[in-house]
Amino acid sequence: MMRELSIRVGGPADPQLIERSRQAIQDLGLFRAVEVSTTPSGDGVRVRFTVHEKWRILPVPRVDGNSGGEYGYGGQLRWNNVWGLNHTLNIQAMSRTYREPGRSGERSIQAGYSVPFIGDSRFGLSGSAGVTSQDSLDDQGRPYHESIDTAQILGSYALSREHPSKGWNVSAGLSWVRDAPSGQYAPGPISIGTGPIVSVAYDDLKYLIYSEEGQRFRGTLQWVLDGVASTYSASSLSLSYRRDWLVGETPHQNIEWLAAASEYMGGAPGRQHNFFTLGGLRSLRGYSSGFLEGDAGYYLGAAYLRPVGRDWARLLVILEAGSAYPDPGHLQGRPMLASIGLGVRIRINWLINTEIEIGAALPLVDSHGIRPFLGSVNQNR
Repeated sequence: MMRELSIRVGGPADPQLIERSRQAIQDLGLFRAVEVSTTPSGDGVRVRFTVHEKWRILPVPRVDGNSGGEYGYGGQLRWNNVWGLNHTLNIQAMSRTYREPGRSGERSIQAGYSVPFIGDSRFGLSGSAGVTSQDSLDDQGRPYHESIDTAQILGSYALSREHPSKGWNVSAGLSWVRDAPSGQYAPGPISIGTGPIVSVAYDDLKYLIYSEEGQRFRGTLQWVLDGVASTYSASSLSLSYRRDWLVGETPHQNIEWLAAASEYMGGAPGRQHNFFTLGGLRSLRGYSSGFLEGDAGYYLGAAYLRPVGRDWARLLVILEAGSAYPDPGHLQGRPMLASIGLGVRIRINWLINTEIEIGAALPLVDSHGIRPFLGSVNQNR
């Protein structure tokens, strides 16, 4: 908290700096409310910040499904603000059944730990690892099994001196993946991909308890280098942008705009990479999860939100569009998908980074009728 303050002991008690400090603490997203008060103290002023904490540890059962017969179940343990230092531990285990070309089932365990700042420095460190066991199908629908292991480590540096959690941030590190297919119809031998990751991010999104205002950007470039602890070459680029505007006189009424684009080139021979996926709660709610996949694609989404009775429950009106392509060299032959939706977004303010959406969406292209949606929304998107 002290790292985010614009004021310092012995400095001027400027009301604007005090409010910027209060907002910076609130922007951490760890508190239900942040209040500030000032009282005379000798020749100066005593400034007191009062915070109301959210729950830090949350075990969550995970269940999802759709009308196409796909379903998943599992659990997640999320521990935010570990040791009171804004560290994050996230562990998730899931089992899923699919009804789509290329795979029929999947079981996975993922774990990650993030340290946004090491001590009093502006350097951070994060790491993650995962194990996935997948039942896949080749181009002729014949079954084989895949074991996919992943690991990643990233170091980061905040460029902002006043509020390190905001502004520009750069990170770099290494990623590793091992794909081991087995069975009579396995598409190839074990493949290993190791390579560097470089990411640039900008965050100026203000957390207003029940809404946000501002913008957020992230760009990530990754390589896999053949012969350098790898059996193939590949590269990927991912871009995402979010912009939130407050509109009108009603508190927490806003418009949210999201855009994303990705491409993946190269990769292990004979594998289906499907680097970019559309469909489901995170993109194109009018279509089932993984409705359209490929190694290149884009997504555009706009949402209008307005409180209905309570600030924590907001009417949600959605317009989304996007497409995915087999690879960056073939950006044609597939239509732009689009859907509209209506629902409610509920923010559970006593939990960190927890929102739930419930509603229904209508596909405007390749329509299969109205599709209900229900699930959690990542506020850090």
